[in-house]
Amino acid sequence: MNRISRPFATLLALIIIFATSSCNKSKMEALKYIPKNATSVLEINTKDILEKLKSDNYTIDSVFKTMDLDSNSKALTEIYDYNKPLFIFYKSSSSIAEGNQMLSGIIVPLTSKGNLETYIKTHLPGKAIVEDKAFSYVQINNNTICGWKDNTLICLNNQGGANTDLLSNFLSLKKEESLYSNKDAEKALSEKGDICFFVNSSQSLNNLPFIGITKASDLVDNTYGYGTINFDKGVIDIKSNQHLNATMVDLIKKNPSQDLSGNALSSFPGKPQGLLDISFNMKQLVSFLDYAGVKNTVNDYLQKIGSSIDDLSAAFTGEIALAFSNLDLQKKDLSAGNLRMTSLPSANFVLTLPIADKSAYDKFTIALARMGFFVPYNGALVPKIFADSAASMFYNANDKAVTLASSKNLLDSFVNNKGRVELPSDISNKNKTSIFYLDAQNILSSLPATGSDSLQTILVKNTFKSMKGSADNLKGNIATANLSIILMNDQQNSLSQILRFVSALKKMSKDSPAGFGSMDTNIPPPPNIDTTIR
Repeated sequence: MNRISRPFATLLALIIIFATSSCNKSKMEALKYIPKNATSVLEINTKDILEKLKSDNYTIDSVFKTMDLDSNSKALTEIYDYNKPLFIFYKSSSSIAEGNQMLSGIIVPLTSKGNLETYIKTHLPGKAIVEDKAFSYVQINNNTICGWKDNTLICLNNQGGANTDLLSNFLSLKKEESLYSNKDAEKALSEKGDICFFVNSSQSLNNLPFIGITKASDLVDNTYGYGTINFDKGVIDIKSNQHLNATMVDLIKKNPSQDLSGNALSSFPGKPQGLLDISFNMKQLVSFLDYAGVKNTVNDYLQKIGSSIDDLSAAFTGEIALAFSNLDLQKKDLSAGNLRMTSLPSANFVLTLPIADKSAYDKFTIALARMGFFVPYNGALVPKIFADSAASMFYNANDKAVTLASSKNLLDSFVNNKGRVELPSDISNKNKTSIFYLDAQNILSSLPATGSDSLQTILVKNTFKSMKGSADNLKGNIATANLSIILMNDQQNSLSQILRFVSALKKMSKDSPAGFGSMDTNIPPPPNIDTTIR
């Protein structure tokens, strides 16, 4: 990285690494520099996170040293006032003439303008500080410009170029033009969490061509997402909420998703290494298409082949469940003669879709058979790709469900209820519309213990344990979901473990870039340096 972009990238790294948020009104002042139509915003506070890291001997200085981010890291920490939160925002736009455009910005509270200007003069030689009427600025490159006033630094990166006009627009936004006037954003970013985030869903979705030219835009108006990320002992917890407008809520309540049945995967043999179980009411999708004015177009096509969109929505309960085990990630040489290739990962898996109305399902498959997608096979209609004795996946449809499996034996065992699933003790599908689980430890055990990547594998295995997530049914106008990334050491802060994990990877790369060979794989502790907070 060159001398010009490296300090700016270091600021980005500082923002990504540190996170925590507990906002009050004065902290919300930064929102006046963020446009009201920003696509997403992260609100970050290093003060609280440093308190969490203190017990693991981390400070803002030692993090820079551990990460080996920049030789001038200490000078950067003297610029940033980490007693106040900082913000990252993104603004996307789409047009036929310009395509997709992305603008990002960072709003950083300063210890003083003098410290920043001293840093620029010392570490950005050749970059002139320009004094404008209302602010000062420095042009980093064609796409990046940084300006500051009132002890606030704002750096903008724009694909189409960043200049003083763009910077001036952001530094002089009127209240009604900025996110400061959005009470929903202010409330969302005031949640207690190590990271608070706000996503302007209506802004994002309206950029899609289909949404913009149909009534579907009414479904996404005034919709937004928000949530928190927390770094606690042994776990990273992510909580998200989606706020829906009245139009969307009314359509969903007419055809609500059911809680998970609890038995879709009951016949999967043993403990899965991973699973995903989702409940979705297909009639919701039909109502969305109907409201947008495109249902008839889709239905006209299906009726020509003897079916309808209502047949499709009635055929299935809307639940989709997947479970797998015996995942093999090892690369296998399949070379023969001049042909060289390696195998793809393999696993025992079952994918099942419970059937709600068998007659509606049969009607739909007969229509697909007329089109050549389904063919007769062993006395039943099956997708054409499975009507082959050499097929690597196997298909079954009975009165209860459509099931796809990785082997004939597994399919027969599942369909005939000969297996019994063993869900992890901390996974529950009760009162949930979706659950997710991944056993990282079990999966990583399939990787080879020798070879150039073995030490990286050991490092990953010593850090990550599992992942789990779930979502609840709609309550009022809010849909909620949770995701937890569980680490091996439940007595140490998860961010500390991630920092040490990245540090160890960097050490491996630096010590042996051509191959890791034999090396101490213990994750090093942070360096012992001056920990005085300035």
